[in-house]
Order: sequence, then C-alpha cells, then structure tokens
Amino acid sequence: MRIGPFERHPAVPESIDNRADTFVGLAEESGDHQTVTDRAFEPAVASWDGVAAPELQAAPVGVRKDAAEVATQVAWAAVPLGIWADHVRSFNRRADELLEEQGRIPSQVEQFIRQRYPGVDDDYPTVDLESERAWKHSHLLSGLRQQWHEAHDLHIDEGEREVAAMLRHGPTLDGLALAKELGVLPAGPMAEFFAARWEVTAAASEAERIAGLLRDPDNNPTDAELEQLADLLDEYADNEEFAYLLALGLGPEGVIETNVAVIGLADQYDHEALARIQAGLGTALATATTERGEYVSDPYQGGRVYQPAEFELPPEWITQLTEAGRQLYPVPIHGEPEIYGYQGLGPLLSQGSYDERFLEIIGGDMLDFEMEIGGRDNWPRLYVGNPPELVPMDLSLTGDSDLTHRWYGHDPILNLMDAFEDNPYGARAALAGRTETSEDGVEFLPRVDYLVTDREWGSQEAGLQQFGRVLEHAAGVSVVRHPTGEFEQLYPPDERSYRIVESIVYAVANDEEVKGYPNDPSGQGDEIGNQALGFAQAEIVPDALRPYVGRVIAGYIDDVHWALGDHDERHPDLPGDQQLRLPAGDLMVTLAEMGKNAEARDTIMLAEEIYVVSLYDYYLSGGAGHEGLAAQAAAEANAIYPSAKVYGALDYGAGTEIEDQYNADSEEFNQSLRNRYVLAGAGVALAEDLGMPGTVGYVAQEMLDQSEESRQADYTGNATHDQATLRELSRERLKDQAEASAYRNLDPAELPEYAQVELVDEQGQLKPFEDWINDRDSEEYRAWSRYRTNEGSHYVNSMRNAAEKDYESAFNRTKTDLGNYIASK
Repeated sequence: MRIGPFERHPAVPESIDNRADTFVGLAEESGDHQTVTDRAFEPAVASWDGVAAPELQAAPVGVRKDAAEVATQVAWAAVPLGIWADHVRSFNRRADELLEEQGRIPSQVEQFIRQRYPGVDDDYPTVDLESERAWKHSHLLSGLRQQWHEAHDLHIDEGEREVAAMLRHGPTLDGLALAKELGVLPAGPMAEFFAARWEVTAAASEAERIAGLLRDPDNNPTDAELEQLADLLDEYADNEEFAYLLALGLGPEGVIETNVAVIGLADQYDHEALARIQAGLGTALATATTERGEYVSDPYQGGRVYQPAEFELPPEWITQLTEAGRQLYPVPIHGEPEIYGYQGLGPLLSQGSYDERFLEIIGGDMLDFEMEIGGRDNWPRLYVGNPPELVPMDLSLTGDSDLTHRWYGHDPILNLMDAFEDNPYGARAALAGRTETSEDGVEFLPRVDYLVTDREWGSQEAGLQQFGRVLEHAAGVSVVRHPTGEFEQLYPPDERSYRIVESIVYAVANDEEVKGYPNDPSGQGDEIGNQALGFAQAEIVPDALRPYVGRVIAGYIDDVHWALGDHDERHPDLPGDQQLRLPAGDLMVTLAEMGKNAEARDTIMLAEEIYVVSLYDYYLSGGAGHEGLAAQAAAEANAIYPSAKVYGALDYGAGTEIEDQYNADSEEFNQSLRNRYVLAGAGVALAEDLGMPGTVGYVAQEMLDQSEESRQADYTGNATHDQATLRELSRERLKDQAEASAYRNLDPAELPEYAQVELVDEQGQLKPFEDWINDRDSEEYRAWSRYRTNEGSHYVNSMRNAAEKDYESAFNRTKTDLGNYIASK
C-alpha cells in the first residue's frame, strides 16, 4: 500500500516488537537457559529440555545441529524486525514533525510577507500579495514534501531493503553493529547465546569474503580489509564454530589457495598483517579438523560409526584436502610459477595444534607424495630477484642472517615436523599408518624407512634434528626429569611404537647403501649406479640423526640384548619388558651404523651397561632358580655374551669411522669408564625406582649428560684410536661390570676377616664399590685386591676372565657374521 506525503506508515512498531519477542520466545524453547549460561554460551543443543526434548536428545548430531540452527535463525528474525520497528518509529516520528510544520505554513507565509513588504497592507496597488503568498506557501510545502520523501526513502524504502537483506543473508558484522547501535538486540540468557553465535557467524562470513578477495587476481582487498581479516582470525581462529564455518565455506582448495595468495602478495602488502592471516588460517584449520565426536551405534547397518561433533569437519573434508595437496596452484608473483598444494599447506601446519587423525591422514599422505615425486628436491621452488633468492613462504619465520626459514614451505616436511613435534601421537599414527611387505615377507613401515635412511635433508640439519626428536617421541623413549629428580615418561609407547622401532632396524639393515649402492632419495630402494661404496663409506643414517636413533635403541636395550643372545632364557620376572621382534643380523648392522657416531655409541653402551648390571644382579642373586656355579654360568651366558655382541657390533662400526672421536689418553679414558660404570650402577637403582620398561636408555642419556665423564669427553677428539684400542676399552668395560656385580652380590658374612674389616660397614653391609674402587691407595682397595687374588679368585677373577673371553669370542664372531651379512645383501 502506497502512502502520500505527511502520512504515517500503517505498520505498528509495538506489534512488530511483539512479533520479534515471539520469535525469540520460540527459539528459547529449544534450549535450556541454565545450561547455556553455565557452559559459557556453548550450543544449547548440548542439553535440550524444550520442545521435543526427548526426541532431540536421542536424535543424531546432524538432526540436533539442524534444530539448533533453526532456533538460531528464528531468533535472528527478531533482529531485523527490531530494526524495522525502529525504522517505522523514526519515519512516523518524522512524518508527525513534518505534518506539524505543514500546519505552521500560513503563519510562516504571513511572517514572510511582513518581513519582505514592511508597512504594506492588502490594498498596496503595486504588489500582488496573493501571488506572493501562494508562491511562498507552495515553496514551503514543497520543501516539507521533499523532506517526507527523503525520510520515506531512508526509513521505509532503504529500511525494507536492509531488513530483507538481513533476513536473506543472516547475521553480518554490519548488521550486528547497527542492531547494537539501535539497541534492538534481544535480551536474556538465550538471546545472549544467540547473539554470540550471530557474531561468530558474521565474523566467519566476513573472513570468507575477504579471503575470496585475496584469491581474486582482479579484485584484491584493501589494506583495511586485510587488517580486518587478520583481526578476525586473531580473535576467532580458535573458536570451533568460526573455524568450522570458515573452512567449510572456503573448502579444502580454498584454504590452500588463500595461503598461496598470502605467500604471493607478501611483498605487496603489510607483512605483519599477512603473517597474522597465515597463522590464523593454520589455527582455524587445526580447530575445525580436531576430532571431538564420538562413536555411536548404527541403527541401520549395525556396529558403530563415528559421529562428528557439531562444529567438526567430516573425515571426507580432510580426505579432499589430501587431493588438493597433490594439485598445482599458481602463485601471484612474476611469471605465476606453480607450487603443490602441500607446499601451500605447509606453513599452516606450523600453526595451531593438529590432532592425531588429521596428522595421520595429511602427514602420512604428504610423506607418501614426496616419495612419489622422487624426494625432497622435486618440490618446486619460488625464486625472485637477481641473484635469485627463495621467496619466504612461512611468514612466521624471519631473520636475514638465517636462511633456514626460507626453506619452510618450499620443503613442507619441515613444517610437518613442527606439527609432529607438537603432537607426537599424531606423528606416531602417521609413521605407522602404512605398511609394506618386502620380497622376503618382512612387514615394515615405508615412511619410517624413507625418513631414517633415504630422505635427503639438504642443509637443513635443524629439520633433521627435529625429526630426531619426533622419532624419539614416536618410539616412546622421551622422558623429562623433574626438579625432584623423578623421571616422567612423556609419550608412553604402544604397539605402533614397537613397529616403528622394528622398522628403523629393518630400514638400516636393508638399505641399498648396505649393499654398496648410492642412496636412492625417492625412498624406493632402487639400486642405481655401481656398487662402489663399502660399509665404512656409507652414511646409511645421516650422522646428525644417529644420536637420536641411538637413544631410541637405548630405550629398548632389553630387546636388543636378548635378540643377540644365542638362546633366550627370559623369564616373566626378568628386568625389562620385551616387545620387539629384532632379527639378529639386522640388529648388528644397525648397531654398527650407530657405532659410527660417538654420542650414539656411548648412549647405547651405557644403556647396555645399566641393563646388564640388572641381569647380573638377577642371576647372581638366585634368579630363575640358579645357585652357586649355575648362577655364575647363567650370568655369563645371559648377561656377558649378548652384551659383548652389542659392544662388538658398535665397535665394528666405530672402527670404520675413526676420526678423532674419542678421548686421547687411554689411562684417563679407562678411568672415565670406571666412573661411567659407577653411574651405570646408580642408573639401575633409578630404573628400578621408575619401574618402567626400557627406562635404562633414558637414564643412560640423562646420566651421560650430567656425569663428569660427559664433561670430560671430547667427541671431536685429539687422538686416533685403532680397532685394537676400541676393543681394549670395551673389554675393560665388560670386565669392570663383571667385577662390580660379583662384589655387589657377595654375602658379607662369607668374606674373610681382613676383608670384612675393610669392606663391611657398621650396619653389616658392603661399602659401595664406587666409593673406593678408583683409590688404589685405600685400605678397601688393598683388601679387595687380596681377596680377588686369593679366596675370591674362583669367583671374581673367573667372572672377569669370562667377560674377557666372551668379548673376544663375541667380537670375532660379530665381525665375521656382520661382514658375511653385509656381503650377502
């Protein structure tokens, strides 16, 4: 219905307000006020008790989500209605004012005549006063009509269009700002909840709009819009609903395209704003993909199915992201070079905290894709300038003096390592997420094989070291020592951890370089070129990675030890918790490879020392039912011999890599070995206190870090030791272990009187071996030497001699077996 000048609009604002309140009331019936208030405005669907509450509670998440969405939309209808009511009020108020002014026109006309023609009455012969009055009246009335039409355009015509758009498009930041300005937002707990959701929805919509401008080469955003997008992501990226709506709106390809645009435009816009946008995109992606749902019964097909949470992207979305990651995208820089989607995704992985499912799918596929394209060097590179420089792709990293940051994104695996280190369980899932079977029927993990032995890391040693930490976490050997001295296992191992460790050993032993071929960086194990390399020249595991692999091996030293024994006499009450299946030949190659690095060799040797001491104590104290000479024989067979093979394999590798890696002075080194043995004995006690399998490896590294021996050691070395020197040192270690264990397991009451006087304390306990063994002038040392030479020779010296003999036998056998094993490859 059309109205004319000075008429009021027929709508009744009070009726509109009542209708708005009705909508809010209907929406409020969908939720529980108190629950929403208590849960800080989480979705009301979390605890329905309104209309159809029982049915909604039992309904699938999708149904309940739709119900909540309907409630939110119904409540939103109240906002444009409130704005429409305000427009009608404002228009009617203006119409009333103009109508009053119309009534004052006659007096205004007369006032005009008197002012223009002072002293002139109606009979003035030269002036047509009536015409003057008619003209003025028409002029004033026309002005009032114009103002009425302007008010009608502003409040009715524009207001109708504005309200219709608000109903059609839903909440927008501008619409909410207007509603707040006019004070028409509904009040009450539920209304506040709905308002919070409207704000998030509007923010996501605006962020999606500006991201669209970023990706549009013909319509780039303004600086103000980029700053707004950065602000929105700063505020809402970790909001589940915002992240979900933004990721859903952009889609997998849109997420990648947006960051590719950010990378390409970095030199055209404010770097800080773009870096914030990149970081926010990463956080939003991590938030939207986090698994928060639950497994529920499938009423149609039986079994249990995964039901995503309300604002959680479905698994299919993540699968589509892998497809997008394998595509090429043009970068908006000169020449529009193309990069893979995974390179655009890479910098986002360094932001936010990604969950296990996401990293298993995305991280696993990214590694597979790198292998498929032939390795790290086949990722495209972006260069600018003359001379050319890498375009920074990860904008969160800066520093002109360190060019490492420029490789991030170009090498997206570096970014992946950030995500893996942030969530080691995700790394574990990805590394163990795909298996292959070798020609000889061995099942292994190709991703572990590739990263440990085949990937060319280039100059990025920091990334290699980060992978080393990830590998320790994934294997379950990482611990932290608290100020109280207590150890805490950070990421306890599971079956996947065991398979990862087994695959490390398999990968090292079966690498093409063991056979003398150059490394195949694709991870396919192709035997390219000629068999020109020997084991000594081959770097099967990058040297920077060997200390980390060494700590992994040390963490499973019980498995390593028993795998190298001639027979397995493990009993349920033996120290350790063996979980691995390790072929002896593969293990010897791996230990030899670790022996090439001084730190890795020392870590594994110390772990073996700690473990073998616990075995000595077990057997010599009557474990497994052995007594007397039988106990001594069991200790020699089950403790000394496998330990000698561990040392022999490590020494074999070290002998191929003699480059001033060890301490110079033999006597000082032998003294340090005794010091280190003392630490090993203390480590056993710590391991027992912890009660955790494999802890000996963690204790070993922790104690190496803290020991005086560690401070003395110089891994760059000052002198060269040949194979004979290494063998002598290892042989002395084994003999020292045997002697100390023999002493510790003596019955003080059975010692001769002269030995009791010096070696037994006031409580009737043996004095600690480490308190006097290094002081040759002490009375304790003299008493012990006398006993060892005379009454105890059949026991102590027998143990020392057995250690020496077994080491020689084990080393020679290891050298032969390892040489034959490598040759057979």
